[in-house]
Amino acid sequence: MKKLGLIFSTLLLGIYSLVAQSMEQVVADRVIPLSNNEDFEFLLPLLQDKRIVIIGEANHLAGSTCEVRVNMIRYLSEHLGFNTVALEPLGFIDGMLLRDSMSDGKQPDIRKSLPAPDLFVHQKSEPLWEMIMNRKIDFMGFSDFPVENIFEILNKENIGENIDFERLERLACFGKDTIPQADIDFAIQAISTLENRLNFKKATDEKQYHKMDFLLQGLENIKTEFLAHLAYVTEGIVPYVSLGDRQRADNIIWYMNRFPESKLIVWVANYHALKNIWHLFGDIYFDDAAKYDVMGDLLADYFGDQLYSIAVTSATGLKVTYDEDDNTIEEMVDFPLVEPNSLEYQLYQKNIDYGYIDLAPFCKDDTYYDSPFVTHIEMKVAYNGKWQYIFDGIYYIRKMYPRNP
Repeated sequence: MKKLGLIFSTLLLGIYSLVAQSMEQVVADRVIPLSNNEDFEFLLPLLQDKRIVIIGEANHLAGSTCEVRVNMIRYLSEHLGFNTVALEPLGFIDGMLLRDSMSDGKQPDIRKSLPAPDLFVHQKSEPLWEMIMNRKIDFMGFSDFPVENIFEILNKENIGENIDFERLERLACFGKDTIPQADIDFAIQAISTLENRLNFKKATDEKQYHKMDFLLQGLENIKTEFLAHLAYVTEGIVPYVSLGDRQRADNIIWYMNRFPESKLIVWVANYHALKNIWHLFGDIYFDDAAKYDVMGDLLADYFGDQLYSIAVTSATGLKVTYDEDDNTIEEMVDFPLVEPNSLEYQLYQKNIDYGYIDLAPFCKDDTYYDSPFVTHIEMKVAYNGKWQYIFDGIYYIRKMYPRNP
């Protein structure tokens, strides 16, 4: 009888341990320890049938994330046939113009076309720029800005009659000033007129079809920049970011439809890589769904299972910020160890420098499919959400360090 009681007590203790284990601990226990930041063999079965892989980052200035991403891009190119990298810091229009220039035998320096080179050109990113410049991998830009370089082309196409391009360019560039109604009316009319003229030329001149097709997509970016400017001054930052993400997703979809042989690696911040965003924001999202469009969510809707999204996170390191006023990089104090209730804290306790968690099994697990957990995908803010539906996987770096000059 005593033996039976002991067995019963042991079973109860085991059950209690399972119940007491947090979801953060459960997820951390599924981590795949990696030997170094070049160990990516675990991705082979996960990405075999994928056409798009999104690689996020918690901070644009994190050197450790950049190093991992560059290594991962090289690995995916060499082992899984991914042949194009989509760059967040490069505008769609500038990217397509650079591609045309390179196809004509010229060798422009892509780094000089980035709107904020201080953020993205440094020692850790240099191997990626070298891969692109040496044509070991193709590239595209997908950001909706800048748009300035397309106005000269539109003007040369003889479709700008009675349109003040200088005025339209000024309105299409982001600003914080209120836009007079007369300027709003002008911009809407000018964009509509250009759109009609480009569509007519696309339909009637077969030789110009592809060029007009590109200019129409470029015009969509101009329209978005104007509407985003207008949204910012009238409604605030959320609709501004949402409009930009919609256009970014549309630029990638446009590119993939016109270059169907492409297998794309997307470089973007973690936020823009979110899928199924309502699993994070819940009822807030449904209150005004249109305000919370996110690029990753829109791309997942379009490409379905062909897309795979990876968040990159860390437990501690150096906090880095960028001063937009004088264009300088500031290295702040040490980023302290994250809170004990977070996934990153649980991973930190395992004493591994790099690791990967495949989140897909949690979506099919009867015990955990509906369980949220806390993570620090932005390095500074802890979010509680059903991350198993928001990302396909999480790449963990124990300590984040800033990029070198």
